[in-house]
Amino acid sequence: MDGIRQAVGATQISASVGFAASCGAQESLHALMLRADSALYTVKGKGRGGYAAAQGEGG
Repeated sequence: MDGIRQAVGATQISASVGFAASCGAQESLHALMLRADSALYTVKGKGRGGYAAAQGEGG
């Protein structure tokens, strides 16, 4: 997939998504969100319009 894009009239909209998974209660919500945020900025650093999974703890 080249990215997440949708044409709306003459305007093109794109989205970048970063996500993280956790396999249990070991990781705090705050830590999980920080990993997802890091994944999001990894995508944006590559030009936006894509997605990335967080690396590290969790799932």
